[in-house]
Amino acid sequence: MNNFYTYAYLREDRTPYYIGRGKNRRAFDKSHNVKVPPKDRVLFLKTDLTFSESVDHERYMIAILGRKDLGTGILRNITDGGEGVNGWVPSEKTRAQWSRSRTGRKATLSHRTNISTALTQTWAEGRHHDMTGENNPNADGHHGEKNGRSKITDDDRRKIALEYVPGKKNGHNGNCSELAQKYGLHMSRIRRIARDPKWTF
Repeated sequence: MNNFYTYAYLREDRTPYYIGRGKNRRAFDKSHNVKVPPKDRVLFLKTDLTFSESVDHERYMIAILGRKDLGTGILRNITDGGEGVNGWVPSEKTRAQWSRSRTGRKATLSHRTNISTALTQTWAEGRHHDMTGENNPNADGHHGEKNGRSKITDDDRRKIALEYVPGKKNGHNGNCSELAQKYGLHMSRIRRIARDPKWTF
C-alpha cells in the first residue's frame, strides 16, 4: 500500500534538522528523539510511497544532508535511516537509562488481575494442554523456519532485532507497533524477539 511518506523538521531559518518517514500521524508524534516543531515547520517531502520507497528516500536524504553526530552534516538524526537503527551505537549513558527504566518495573494491580484471570480461564478450559507434548509446534527441534506454523523466517527475526527501538517510560512503544504491523505479529512478540532473536513461538 502506498500510504507511507517522508518528512523533514525545519529550523526557524527553514533549514532541515531531522528527516523521517512514516504514515498516519507519525510526523507529529512527540516520541521522536528530537523536538517536534510547530506544524508549519513540518515539511512533507514525498507522499504516497510504499514502505520500501519511504525507507530508500529517508536514507537518501540523510546521506545527502549528513548527520551532526558524525560531523557529516546538519541533521540531528542518530541513525542512517531506513528500516531501523543502522549506524547507531547507543552510548553508555543511553544503555544505563534503558537499564534504569526497566529495573524494578512492576505491573499495576489491574494488569496483574487481568493476567491472573486469563490464566485461570485457560486452565479451567483445559487449553493449557494444547501446546504440550506432540502438540507443541517446537517439539523435536522444529524451531524458527523449521516450524511449519512459524509466521516469520529466521532472517526476519534478525531484522526485527536490528530494527527494534525500545519504548520509553511514558508508555510510548518505540517502533514496536510499526514492526508488529510490518511483520504481522503482536507487539509482545516483537519485544520478545528483540530481546532474544533465537526465541521461538
